[in-house]
Amino acid sequence: MKIIKKNCKYLRYILLLIISIIPTIFTSASFYKINITNTIEETTKTLEILGRRQLVSVIDWKNEFIYDLNALAQFTLAQNFNKGQISKMIEYMKFNKPSYREIYIINDKNEIICGFIINKKEFLNSYVIKSALSGVEKMSEVIKINDKLYIDIAVPIFNEENTVGVVCARIDLESLNTLMKSIENNETIESFIVDKNGLLLTDTKYFPEAKGNLKIDIQKIKTSIDFSKTIPYKDYREVEVLGCYFNINDTGWTLIVQKDVDTVKKQNRTIIEIGKYTSLFQILGLIALKKLKEENIINEEIAKKIEDKIL
Repeated sequence: MKIIKKNCKYLRYILLLIISIIPTIFTSASFYKINITNTIEETTKTLEILGRRQLVSVIDWKNEFIYDLNALAQFTLAQNFNKGQISKMIEYMKFNKPSYREIYIINDKNEIICGFIINKKEFLNSYVIKSALSGVEKMSEVIKINDKLYIDIAVPIFNEENTVGVVCARIDLESLNTLMKSIENNETIESFIVDKNGLLLTDTKYFPEAKGNLKIDIQKIKTSIDFSKTIPYKDYREVEVLGCYFNINDTGWTLIVQKDVDTVKKQNRTIIEIGKYTSLFQILGLIALKKLKEENIINEEIAKKIEDKIL
């Protein structure tokens, strides 16, 4: 008889355990669905915040060159286009900032005072030089020379309200690539910049030689993100990612910040697993506490305090 009572007692504990675990399983499944939605939303917010910070850095990178060139324009005017003095300043600038492949000084007669270029006629007739001669700062589209990427930035030289010349610099985009690597400080997020045609101007986390060699369908990506930032799209690897993009003013470039969906789900599964084990330990703790109370090993008051701590 004692054996039967003992078996019934254990059977009661087993049934209690099963009854307790079943709702935990359903709750965990529901929580997973809710949590993955929250995780995706949090991920998109993180991408937005990180992207905006990176956008500021890229704009500052560009503006720094424009500031230098405007300062050189004022110096050129002050030196009355004196080639000797200007050449010294140009050499100093190139030494301190190797991103300058070449710097050109052009007068209002469309003559190159400083700087050497092979395709002289094509260069002087480019829209960048013509725009600067008409008084407007301009940046060229990306130029590829010997597997390297460059841009031309031209600023006008003003004498009061009149344009009397142009300062133009050919800039190596490797410095932009270096900048992006330095500010991409999250191991699970990658950022890169493309031009208006989708050509990558910087390397990516998963394709170190992407710069100048990889082209993506930028309009398709923008359309996907505009439709919904919480719906994944396939990136250049054909991998599903969550992402956001930022137009870089006056360049035609786009900054893309993205994260693999599998990484997001993996992080979410880790959270769920921790929750499952925590719930299981709570259940086992409550069952053990119940047994101790029934066998009068601990009193009601102590049991209540332990129960509060478990829950």
